[in-house]
Amino acid sequence: MDLKTQEQYEKLVLTPIKVIIPKLAIPTIISMMVSMIYNLVDAYFVGKIGTAAAAAVGILMSGNLSGNWLYVWPWFWFEYFSSFRTGACS
Repeated sequence: MDLKTQEQYEKLVLTPIKVIIPKLAIPTIISMMVSMIYNLVDAYFVGKIGTAAAAAVGILMSGNLSGNWLYVWPWFWFEYFSSFRTGACS
């Protein structure tokens, strides 16, 4: 393990949970809020075009959210089972 990876590992392992979770969660929450605000503003302006266009944006927005969910979960399960296979979790 190189020095940078070792430092990151030690930071994650040695930092108290109450400190590390907000540090990791806050950038994610901000990026999700920016994305949602963008989608709401987009839906507002597209809604001025007509109801069919607004319906299309609504369908695409829900498809985008479910698409993200379908992309993330397989990787989660792959990492979860791989950790058992490699002996990282016992």
